[in-house]
Amino acid sequence: MRAVDARGWDLRLRRAGRAALAALAALTALRGLPAAPARAEAPSTPPFGNEDVVRMVMARVPMAEIIARIESGPVAFDLTPEVVEELRLAGVGEPILAAMRRRQSMTAPAAPPTTTPAVAPATGTLEVLFPAPPKKDRPWEHSALALRSLPEGAERRSTSSAHPGPVAMSDMALAILCLTVDHVPDHWDASTPLKEGPRHELLLFRKGVAEHDMRGLRMIYLKHDDDYRLALPEGVHDIMVAPAGQRASSGDWVLFPTPSVRVTILPGRTTRLTMRAESRISGSRLSGLAVDVEWKVASVEGPEPGP
Repeated sequence: MRAVDARGWDLRLRRAGRAALAALAALTALRGLPAAPARAEAPSTPPFGNEDVVRMVMARVPMAEIIARIESGPVAFDLTPEVVEELRLAGVGEPILAAMRRRQSMTAPAAPPTTTPAVAPATGTLEVLFPAPPKKDRPWEHSALALRSLPEGAERRSTSSAHPGPVAMSDMALAILCLTVDHVPDHWDASTPLKEGPRHELLLFRKGVAEHDMRGLRMIYLKHDDDYRLALPEGVHDIMVAPAGQRASSGDWVLFPTPSVRVTILPGRTTRLTMRAESRISGSRLSGLAVDVEWKVASVEGPEPGP
């Protein structure tokens, strides 16, 4: 009786061995790898793969040793559903399959970081209008006037606190500034041609000059457009629209002091500033010359719906 039992047990072992060998052959064919890889001296240890796991299982290596080997070195597992089923048929248990999955997830290449595209800030429009002068043949009276050169022996005086007196200017420009503290960039003075002005973000600086002779004096005035349109970020801005002159003596650009105004900019809408610009020269060579420039915002309209 014992002999019969022994022979039956041996028969069952041989059948299990044949089934494991058949599963290993099927797994090898599925992966398209040779059943008996040729020995070669590799410069480095090849990664531990599915076939290595099956061989250790067939050799009755303890499960703890197989899992330790999986976790100790480089691996290259194929754990697609059909291959996992072949591994089960070859006798690979669930604890070993779980260790293979865990190790594969640890060695998988990291996914490239996703970058969130930068979102452009919502913007609205600031429109600056200069109404047409009533006397179109005298445009300097509705602009900023300056002396190109000082007559010899002429005295300087000023009747306006806004402009300290005539200084020879060689060029002129229109400047639009934002004085809001949070909007002023770092090193702001390196990104503006203006000197001796307030801290600002320069929104527009556009040159334009024309000459005019007045009572024997060589004058220049700012030749500006009727309409300027600027795109600004949504929010509240302290805006200054002012003429600027280039001193003939130093070449520095200086602002003609002008009051600022607070405006609100809304996305897709227009805020309109209507300017009042006046300029005149008074006095004489004997009594003293004065150039008076008065610029200010006459009205603020909007925000109005955009097109």
